[in-house]
Formats: sequence, structure tokens, C-alpha cells
Amino acid sequence: MAKREIIFVLVLLLFIASSEQASFDYYQVVFQWQPATCNDITLPTRCVQNPDNRFSIHGVWPSKTSGSRVGPCNGTAFDPATIVSIRAGLNQNWPDVIRRKNQVFWSDEWRKHGTCSEDLLNQLQYFTFGLNIYHDEGKDIVEKLGKKKIIPNGKKYKKADVEKAISSVIGKRLGFRCNIDQSNYHQLHEISFCYAKDASTLQDCPSNATNCPTKFKWSSFKREHVEL
Repeated sequence: MAKREIIFVLVLLLFIASSEQASFDYYQVVFQWQPATCNDITLPTRCVQNPDNRFSIHGVWPSKTSGSRVGPCNGTAFDPATIVSIRAGLNQNWPDVIRRKNQVFWSDEWRKHGTCSEDLLNQLQYFTFGLNIYHDEGKDIVEKLGKKKIIPNGKKYKKADVEKAISSVIGKRLGFRCNIDQSNYHQLHEISFCYAKDASTLQDCPSNATNCPTKFKWSSFKREHVEL
């Protein structure tokens, strides 16, 4: 095969791979329970400061209904100048829980996930989408579950009960992900809201958006009392 033909085939294969990589079916808007992030037994380093007892944004992830991975994708580099107008909201509700290097965290999320839907959402739209869903849905998750007697007190809950409690309020099936705490037990770590590619229509999450076992904990961070 001639050198020119070889180059053409390689370019074609790269284009096909990039196109497949960038295709997705829906968005997961993922909120992480901060204490569970910092109490993850697999975490290579400890959180640099104590977590808040709340959910905050982890990311907006273009996803496939099959559960296969999407990203990183080819796209523009993260530009902090594009998000100046919403930076205060990002610092408050989309923080880097582990390292507290927020801009580095946003850059990573854009590179790994945001670039996969850049033809639909530019950088400002991508991060604004996450903030809007947090404002509309995410910040009230604790209150919504509390009304169903599910609170972060270290108790073990049945997955079916948690799913039923939140779906009865939201009206759609959400995704629940667990990690392993320092006592080697599954704990609630993340909750995903699933949206159609129009970034406005809430839909049921596929079953593979949940990895929690039939029972898991939900725990808060307890600050030690210091005598003065």
C-alpha cells in the first residue's frame, strides 16, 4: 500500500474513533455527597479540609444507555475566561471536594466530559447547565429524602426504599452510586439526574446508572468537639 493511502486510512480510522467516542444518548448530572467522597477507602489521599454535610456537583456526563464509557473527547481546551460570569456559583456548588483546587477540577471535568457534547453546549452553557440543575433539584435532595424519613445518620437503608422515596417526589428514576467507607461498608456517594440531549427534559435513568447493593449506609461528617 502506498504511503499516501496508509496515511489516508489512519486519518479515516482516527475520525471514526473520534466520532464514536463523541456519540452519547443522554446526560447524567451527578451530585456527590461530600462526606462519602472524603470517607472513601480507595481515596489515595485525604481531603485537604473537612467536607460539608451536603451534596455538591461532581459533573455533567454525556452517557450511553448501554453504560459504556464516553470521553475524553476531542474539543477545545478549557478556558476560565468563558465562565467568569458564573464563577462564584461554581466555587460554591461545584467545588473540588478533595483537593480544593476548583479550577483544576473544572478543567478536568470539561476535558473528560464536556468536550463530548461541545457541539450542543459550549463551555459556559455546559457549566451553567450543571448549576441550574443543582439549583432546581440537587440542593434540596437532603430535604426531599428527609421527608421520607431517610436521613444521613449512618443507618443502613434498603436501596429499594431510597429509590422509591426520591422517585415519588421527583417523578423519575434516578441513579444511585455507592463507594466503600473506612469501615468497609457500602455508602451512598452520588445521585444522578438524567436528562435528554436537549438538556432540559428529565428522564428515567437506565438501571446501569446505579451500582449500589441492596442495602447501604448514608452517613454525615461528624466534627469533633474541641474544649476551649
